Amino acid sequence: MLIPLWGALGVTLAAVLNPLADRLPKHASLSLQSVCPYCGSSPAGGQPLATVALLVGRLRCRTCGSRLPARRWLFELCLGLLFALLAWRYGWSIQLVVASLHAAALALIAVTDLEERIVPDAVLLPAVLFSILTTLALSPSQLPNRLLAGAVGFGIFLALRVLKMGWGDVKLACYVGLIAGYPRVFACLTITALAGGLAAAALLLTRRAHRRSYIPYAPYLVLGALLAVLVRI
Repeated sequence: MLIPLWGALGVTLAAVLNPLADRLPKHASLSLQSVCPYCGSSPAGGQPLATVALLVGRLRCRTCGSRLPARRWLFELCLGLLFALLAWRYGWSIQLVVASLHAAALALIAVTDLEERIVPDAVLLPAVLFSILTTLALSPSQLPNRLLAGAVGFGIFLALRVLKMGWGDVKLACYVGLIAGYPRVFACLTITALAGGLAAAALLLTRRAHRRSYIPYAPYLVLGALLAVLVRI
């Protein structure tokens, strides 16, 4: 029963995070209420959960008739699936809670970077603090290791600033290191580099981007971090 219940929790949490994904990049006043991006009516589509709106065929705003963004239900389904995988991986444990909170923060960061090219400090900095505090509480002997890995991630991406990496990516690489630990941070960053390089090559070959185009890198860092979360916290 844990896996479907935790998956449903992931869907519900994504519904709470969806409005933050809309508002954080715009520095708008924070609200957890989902609204139509076109007319501002709430709840968007007449359903508090975009997944429910998808299932019952209410993907249009009941006020203005505009079709609601697919990201809302995709985010809910993806986070629900990720939570289910974490429940399968960890079972009932404090590690499940920690891993799920990391996954939620990482998923929100990936969405904001893909859509708005922003890694919001309002998500990242509390997540970094949470990582340090949970390590201190659950496995204090591992804290020096995690801090070293965070410094490695930060240092490598700071050096890559010459390749036009954003400061958000540099700070996110530090967070990846805090999650992964040393020396696994190198494996996570290698996966990040491979995934990002393959995606960039595909965009260049299909002419959907050129050499001077900005390519959001945070989603690939998130991929490396999520692999670390799924393997071990």
